[in-house]
Amino acid sequence: MLAKVILKNYRSNIKKYIAFFICNIVTIGMLFMFWGLFDTFTGPSLGILMTDIQGDYVIICLAFAIITILMLFYSLKNHMKQRARDYSMMLVLGMRKKQFLLLITAEYLLSWVISLVAGLLLGKAFSYGMTAFFRWTFLPDLEYIAASSQVYKRTLLLALGLFVAVYFALMVWLEESNPMDLAKTAERRERRPRSLKWLLVTLAGVLMCVFACRQYLAGWWFWILSHLWWVVSAALILVSLTGVILGRIQKTGFYYRHLVRLNTLYSRYMNHFAILLILFSIHFFVLGYVGNLAASRFPLETDRSLYPYDYIWMAKEKDESFAGELAKDYQGEKRFFPAVRVVGEEEEERIGISASSYQELTGEAVQIEDRQVLLSIPNRKAGERKVLENSADEVFLYPGKYTEEQVKRVENDAMSFEPREEYMFQVYQTVSENVLGDYTQSVITNSWVYGMTQESLVVFPDELFEVYHQEMKENPEEPSELILFRFPEESRKIAGEKLKDYDEREGIADLLQLDLVTYPQKNLYDTEEIIENVEHNNQFFLLFGLVTGLDLFFCSFLLYAVKLLSDFEIFRRKYEVLNSLGMRWKEQKKTIRSEILCDTWISLLAAFAMSVTYTWCCVKAADQGGRELWSGYLVVWFIMALGYCVLNWLISEGIVRYMEYKIRKVRK
Repeated sequence: MLAKVILKNYRSNIKKYIAFFICNIVTIGMLFMFWGLFDTFTGPSLGILMTDIQGDYVIICLAFAIITILMLFYSLKNHMKQRARDYSMMLVLGMRKKQFLLLITAEYLLSWVISLVAGLLLGKAFSYGMTAFFRWTFLPDLEYIAASSQVYKRTLLLALGLFVAVYFALMVWLEESNPMDLAKTAERRERRPRSLKWLLVTLAGVLMCVFACRQYLAGWWFWILSHLWWVVSAALILVSLTGVILGRIQKTGFYYRHLVRLNTLYSRYMNHFAILLILFSIHFFVLGYVGNLAASRFPLETDRSLYPYDYIWMAKEKDESFAGELAKDYQGEKRFFPAVRVVGEEEEERIGISASSYQELTGEAVQIEDRQVLLSIPNRKAGERKVLENSADEVFLYPGKYTEEQVKRVENDAMSFEPREEYMFQVYQTVSENVLGDYTQSVITNSWVYGMTQESLVVFPDELFEVYHQEMKENPEEPSELILFRFPEESRKIAGEKLKDYDEREGIADLLQLDLVTYPQKNLYDTEEIIENVEHNNQFFLLFGLVTGLDLFFCSFLLYAVKLLSDFEIFRRKYEVLNSLGMRWKEQKKTIRSEILCDTWISLLAAFAMSVTYTWCCVKAADQGGRELWSGYLVVWFIMALGYCVLNWLISEGIVRYMEYKIRKVRK
């Protein structure tokens, strides 16, 4: 009997379930897709793309997880509000409380199972489609995703956790409610902040925004978490300041002149705040994160003049004769400098040279003594030498190439309260410049000092360097010579082939790392290959950012569509009354437009304001890390932000026209 009641209930209320199912299925599908992409983009198959994309993809996955969870919760909340009248009717007609709760449980469980199964199928289709797109555009070797059991497990656990949380909240609400309360739920006026004391909450939100900026500039995991603090900051500001402003407006003539248009904000304040927060989160991630990610890709081409050498080779003294013959045979130039490998705190390999060699390379004389070092960080987009102000005072450096023993030393010192002083150096200066060129292969611009330092130069005092160099010369497995080549364009390629062949046969074997913070490094770099990889990665990141932005925009459209489907009956009744009272259709259209667009434009304006602070942090972080942004950076970001606002306006206009059509159609 109960099963028949449930099925009949589904058939009679199918229109009320459509919005609920659409939102649940799509959001579960997108969660599944992004968990699959996360597994792929954090795996070893991406090679040199892996390091750059991991931190950014963690942010994107967190953003989608937060947004989809909020969307799921919102759709469930609105679904329960729509069904409140039906539930109250069941209780009024005599259904026992136990049987009623069993009915709700069965109905809710069936809805969740259908949404989950359909969402997983849709997510699998999304995953294959997205993978096929990336394989077709930039990553032909990218593995097809969504095959891992961990992807299913994470999506299932997240959906199940949300189901359990909402279910228990629903049960508590129903247990404490009587039939009359349920009947009035949809019409109940919601409380909002009124007192000026709430401005203290606004101040707390502003301080949280400042905290988010400082966390962003601190780098690493603080950088990732800063995005959460920005959302919290906006929540505090929106919930308090909007309520106080509405309270001030209510005391003016403006309120009475626009009473009908503003009524929804006043009577259903918290419901609108929930929508505002979700829409803000989406717009903020698009305008702030995605906008700056895309703007920093330009110019897509790399300035070849910032790479003064065609090949950079870490070798031994015995290789000098071959290098001399190679340069002579192909009309090239060669330069020899004593050098050693140095492993940094993040297990990355750098190039150690003496102060004398640094002066010969750059023309800059540096007066460093004893345990002091100068750190030279490469900058791909600017050739000017710049001393960085916010660099560390001390740094741990481990002479010698990357080996398992070196890794153990780094890890032991990182975990020790008393690290060994023999590996601790005082930083004389950190300089952003292009001595050799940027061979980190990183294309991210918000690199903090020590964020991407592979193949950067470490300048030691002459006496100390000589000690390290003599030690490396005696070790046949350690490079001790930096050899730089230039060749005429017509002979560059064939000379490089000869050099690579010799290095493979006679050069020093690499034991190269590939982990969360470093690129695979080599002893021989071909500048043309590096530039090609950098430009390829730049194009990929641009495409990746645009696809992410479109996905987030789709989420905002879906969310607002669900809201309007849920609220349509309220709209219909309201405008039937206004029409009966003699309001002209022209005035009704203006009111419909105001009600629909207020959520969109309040959230969009708030997101734009916050994204300005985010953009300032991006520029500041790039400056601190010594990675110059090109002159058109802010112009491109503003154009993208303006384009996104126009796109929102066009979609909003379409929604307004559709609602006008539906309301008039129902009247006929």
